[in-house]
Amino acid sequence: MNLRAIGSLHASVLHIMTLDGSDINGIPDLKGKRIAVGPEGCGTIPFLGQVLGLHGMTINDITPSFLTHADGFSQLADGTVDAAFALSGYPADAVMQAQAKAKLKFIAPSDAVMADALERYPSYNNVILSADVYGTDAEGSLLSVNNMLIVDTGMDEETAYHITRAIYDHMDEFRAENVHACQIGPEQSLSLKIPLHRGAERHFGK
Repeated sequence: MNLRAIGSLHASVLHIMTLDGSDINGIPDLKGKRIAVGPEGCGTIPFLGQVLGLHGMTINDITPSFLTHADGFSQLADGTVDAAFALSGYPADAVMQAQAKAKLKFIAPSDAVMADALERYPSYNNVILSADVYGTDAEGSLLSVNNMLIVDTGMDEETAYHITRAIYDHMDEFRAENVHACQIGPEQSLSLKIPLHRGAERHFGK
């Protein structure tokens, strides 16, 4: 695909959560459990497969429910499923709504598995969510991927330049309107996996 990046956006983190008090404390404990994994075709599914693979598991080792993130976390709060996944920015609306009905906890990869994941998949990052994000008893150590704004390579330089300026020269306004924008680090635009469009390069002085 002939794509170029305009710039870095917020990260999407893989929420893996269950009810507080559940006997599920790690990924291996998901075996045989009912798991809300997100709707079919969503970005959570391949991420889920890789996380399970790090533990020698596949999606066949769980009983998946292909629900929207909102429905999946709602069913988690109701006890219909045992755990729920969501690849999302944070705080995630689906998790916040579930947290209002039931106390949740993170299911975090072990330190060794986290290190293995970061080595195997260079596009992954490790994000620590403090306990106060969702009112959990402990912080969550989560895998994440960076989102980016992309355009076709053929976009003219002037248009790409003005789009880049419109976003990254007005971050204070953007952050005042959108909580996820508070997590955007414009400087990360200089180290993306896709080359910057020449108009974006012009804005960032690359």
